[in-house]
Amino acid sequence: MRDNVFIIVGVVAFLVIIALVFYFIIKSSKNKENQILTQEKQEVVKKVNALDDLIKAAKSAKTPAALNKVVLAFLQSQSLENRTSLTTLSEDTKKKLGFISVVCANKCAEAKLIAFLNHELGKKYPSYKREIDLYENLGLARRRMK
Repeated sequence: MRDNVFIIVGVVAFLVIIALVFYFIIKSSKNKENQILTQEKQEVVKKVNALDDLIKAAKSAKTPAALNKVVLAFLQSQSLENRTSLTTLSEDTKKKLGFISVVCANKCAEAKLIAFLNHELGKKYPSYKREIDLYENLGLARRRMK
């Protein structure tokens, strides 16, 4: 009889230990999923902040070399999303195209740099060529008004 009690207690203790192991495994996997989601959200925020920082840097650039560095950083770090509609643009795309306008409006922007930016973006995103030209012209018009 006493042996049966020890066996039952042992089995119950074993089952409790297994249940605790599964509980901690499930809990840690949920934490990892939450960490991954938070990291993805932070990356999105960093991209938005990076774009805002690039726009500020383009507005405040005092030399053609500084503006050139900002343009190269923009081309390397930012990309336009695939075009889904011929008539509407997303807010993110408008903001990125607005960068072109800011660069063209800067007094330090040389024709060579503007042509380079236009050419590179037109080559990467032929579906946005019309908008790229439009935002370039808007920036040049702002530059003339200053």
